Amino acid sequence: INVKMPVNYTTSTITSFDYAFSDCSNLKKFILKGNLIKIASMDGAFCYSPLRKLELPTTISGCSNYYRLLWGALLTDLKLWEIDTVCYCPNAFRNMPYVTEIVFPESWNGKINELGGGFANDYSLRKLILPSTVHSSFSSSSFQELCYNCQKLPTVTLPAVQTVMTTFFRSFTNCSKLRAINNMQPFNSVANLGNAFDNCVVLSTLNNTDQLGDTTTGVDLTSGYAGCYSLNPAGGLRVRNKITGRFVLAGID
Repeated sequence: INVKMPVNYTTSTITSFDYAFSDCSNLKKFILKGNLIKIASMDGAFCYSPLRKLELPTTISGCSNYYRLLWGALLTDLKLWEIDTVCYCPNAFRNMPYVTEIVFPESWNGKINELGGGFANDYSLRKLILPSTVHSSFSSSSFQELCYNCQKLPTVTLPAVQTVMTTFFRSFTNCSKLRAINNMQPFNSVANLGNAFDNCVVLSTLNNTDQLGDTTTGVDLTSGYAGCYSLNPAGGLRVRNKITGRFVLAGID
C-alpha cells in the first residue's frame, strides 16, 4: 500500500499525527509533499509499519514529539527534515534494520532533549552524524541504549551536553565494528557504565576522557568493557576520584 497525501498543508497545522499510520502492516510508501508543514506531535506516527520509502516536507515546524516515530521501519535511506522546535526523540529511529545512514541537519543542533534508544538495533547503520549540541534540558539518561547493537557502525562523535549524565547503560553494546568514540565529554561524572562497551571487539580509541565517572559516588562498571580486546587503557580510559584528585584505570585488565 502506498499513501500520498494530496492536500496542501503549507499554511495549516496538524494538531496531532500521533500513531496516524502505526501498525499498518502493508504500508510500504508514504509521501507528504511541500516545503513546510506544521505538525504539533508525531508520537509513533509510523511505528511497527514496514515503510520502505518516506518523503516528508523539507521543514517540519512546531513538532515537539518524535517518540518511536519510525520504530521498525524498513527504510534503507532516511533524509531528515529541518526543524525549529525543541523535541523529544527517544526510540525515534530504533529497530530500523536496513537504514545505512542518518545525518542530522544543522537545524537540529541544540534542539533534542531526549534520545535514549534512538538508533538501537539499526544493524546496517554505517554513518551516524549527530547534532553537535543538545538542548540544556537534555535528559540525564538520554544515551542509554543509544546505539545498542549497531553492528556496522565504525565511529561516532557524541554531542556536547550541559547535563550531568547518569547512565550509559548498553549505549554501545554489540557495536562490533566500532573503532572510535569521539568527544567523551558527556561521560564526565557518569555513574553507570554497565555494559556500555560490551563486545566492542575492535574499539581502540576513546577520545577526550578527562573524567570517566566519579568514584566519590561509585561507578557501576559491570561488564562495561567486556570483550573490548583492542582497547588500550594507556589511551586515557581513567576515572578521577574527586577526594584524592588522583586518576585510576577504569577496571580493564
